[in-house]
Amino acid sequence: MPLDTSGSDGNIAKVLQGGFCVGCGACAAIPGSPMTIKMNKYGMYTAVYTNEKYNDFKMNLSKVCPFANDEENENTIGQRLFSSTCKYDERIGYYLKVYAGFVKDDEFRSSGTSGGITTWLLTEMLIRGYIDGVIHVQPCLESTSSDRVLFKYAISETVEDVRKGAKSRYYPVEISEVLCKIRDHPGKFAFVGVPCFVKAVRLLSAADKVFEEKIPFSISLFCGHLKSAKYVDYLIRKVGIDPKNVVYADFRKKLTTSASDYAIEIVEKRNNEETRHTKPMRELVEDPWGTGIFKYGACDYCDDVAGETADISLGDAWLPKYVKDPLGTNIVIVRNPKILEILEEGKMNEKLYLEELSPQNVVASQEGNFRHRQDELTYRMFLKEKSGEWYPKKRVVPTENTTTKKRQRIQQFRIKLAKASHEAYLRAESQNDVKIFESVMDPIIRKYRRVYSGNLLTRALRKVKRVFNKRGDKS
Repeated sequence: MPLDTSGSDGNIAKVLQGGFCVGCGACAAIPGSPMTIKMNKYGMYTAVYTNEKYNDFKMNLSKVCPFANDEENENTIGQRLFSSTCKYDERIGYYLKVYAGFVKDDEFRSSGTSGGITTWLLTEMLIRGYIDGVIHVQPCLESTSSDRVLFKYAISETVEDVRKGAKSRYYPVEISEVLCKIRDHPGKFAFVGVPCFVKAVRLLSAADKVFEEKIPFSISLFCGHLKSAKYVDYLIRKVGIDPKNVVYADFRKKLTTSASDYAIEIVEKRNNEETRHTKPMRELVEDPWGTGIFKYGACDYCDDVAGETADISLGDAWLPKYVKDPLGTNIVIVRNPKILEILEEGKMNEKLYLEELSPQNVVASQEGNFRHRQDELTYRMFLKEKSGEWYPKKRVVPTENTTTKKRQRIQQFRIKLAKASHEAYLRAESQNDVKIFESVMDPIIRKYRRVYSGNLLTRALRKVKRVFNKRGDKS
């Protein structure tokens, strides 16, 4: 049905029209909602109107959409939840304590993406009776068809099942299906998700008290941006496997070099036999996060890197002291006193290694992410204003003057790269030839890198400067 942008739900219609939907599913989790979540041809979940129920539905769905709600942002939600016990930092939001750390049990640490603290904490909360289950992303091992889904949100109520949900999933998911299940499911749950999904759950909890009672804890994972399902298809094809035969992918298989050097492990199933294929990511694609290929459009209009509305946020400790450890180390931002108590007991009982950090350490650990998502958001908003397009209201104002000309060109290229990657992959997929995708993208990426690195003279001068600096260190 056509979207009505003039009524009370005008913002959510604008979100859909402008390509700002992340397909989280919050709008479809409300009873009687006219919305449903579908995966589009680009491999991204998005909300769609299902029928004429919209005309009879009384609730303003914009109130639960993380990109449509003009009244509530990360600051107002964080203030309501955490201001009585926490300090505030404009980069990471409210915080009680900030740590770098990891689980000392090698089984937890080796099976997680970073230091294993997320899974360890969830199991502790379950054992202590703080929660009866966890709402998190799990593999869909039974899905093998051409329209397969490799991962989806599920409910885990045992320690064993919680541990199966370890690892980062660079794959689209949605929450409406699992949230509809927990409405009539007994117990209280911890929700795990990226910042915009946690924000959506907070907005849902404010709008519907059932969710407020059912989900007393939210845990956020640091986020660079969301990838479409075509991202993993591309990696699978690069490995030389038919995506239709793949039942599982581990995006962060740890290697023995450093935390930042990891592999993808793909599980192929043919004739009821499984085969595992492991390839270092550096051999498949260079800098997929910096270029932003396969990125959701909404991610360029999100300024929450550190999951500011969550009770605790966890990410990778990309700091010199920790990055060389191949087992990985977590950055941890704690906002909930009950969770802080669990962590401090874990440290005291020699189950956790925790070193207290400052908010500045967090920003240093994710420097490029904060620069792109917060500092340079103002320029992307300016471009939308200049073209007369609607965009989600954020905590900064659009301006052309907060960054250099070079960084402006970098932003322009990143927008172009993301858009081009979606269309180029459709062509490659239709002809079953990944080289078609690369023939379109490689020239754009080369131009982007030239802009990013500067001209040849500038690069040569930098190289000379590095040589002299090294000589100076030795003298």
